[in-house]
Amino acid sequence: MQNDQDAFGAALVDCLNGNETHYIVERDDSFADPGSLTQYFTDFPGWSAIEKRMPEFVHGRVLDVGCGAGRHSLHLQSLGHEVVAIDRSPLAIEVSKRRGVKNAFVLSVDELADDEAKLAELGTFDSIIMMGHNIGLLHGWDEGRKILSGLHRITTPGARIVGTTRNTKLTTSPEHLEYQAENVLKGRMPGQIRFRIRHRRLIGSWLDYLFVSKEELSRLVDGTGWRLEAAVDGDGGFGGESYLAVLCKE
Repeated sequence: MQNDQDAFGAALVDCLNGNETHYIVERDDSFADPGSLTQYFTDFPGWSAIEKRMPEFVHGRVLDVGCGAGRHSLHLQSLGHEVVAIDRSPLAIEVSKRRGVKNAFVLSVDELADDEAKLAELGTFDSIIMMGHNIGLLHGWDEGRKILSGLHRITTPGARIVGTTRNTKLTTSPEHLEYQAENVLKGRMPGQIRFRIRHRRLIGSWLDYLFVSKEELSRLVDGTGWRLEAAVDGDGGFGGESYLAVLCKE
């Protein structure tokens, strides 16, 4: 990704430098919403209740998928874990390193799943975290199953994937319900969204993102080498009814 497309990363840099507190999320149906940047910089005491449960499910060497400003990596480092943080945003990785994340690389989870050499280079992990609703980076049914199979190959026996997502079945918003209905007509999963980030004059590239109910997630992971071990309901810190999902390697 070129820096002139890295709207999200540029927004994080501005926030780190004390110049900005919000960015804009634009969905492909023109629905737009401001997002808070400051939540990407919160320390453990400021995390939502379900985020605070994450460390109890994590063990050993950790891969942080979509690390953003590195808040989860930093906390796990402080607990003594070896953490490798990845993000598709070069400027997000720059921010993470400036804040003290020791091992941070520009890499998307899609590239990781596709690149056998990169899989071997990173080594194996005992835990993978997909926090900040980053279970959404599974994108959709086919892409998600491919990514989960790739993550299965780089994890040790007994590994877990721990992440948060929004339960779209609990929304009452007419705009979101209409969008979900359109998804079903298009043959997509109801909670798939296509969005991009806008920050000042920068416009990011479109990204497919996935919100799933617990039942949908259980079906999605079936046959990929993972099973839904636990789910903790609550506020995920980004608005809406969310839950912390714990996937156990079979």
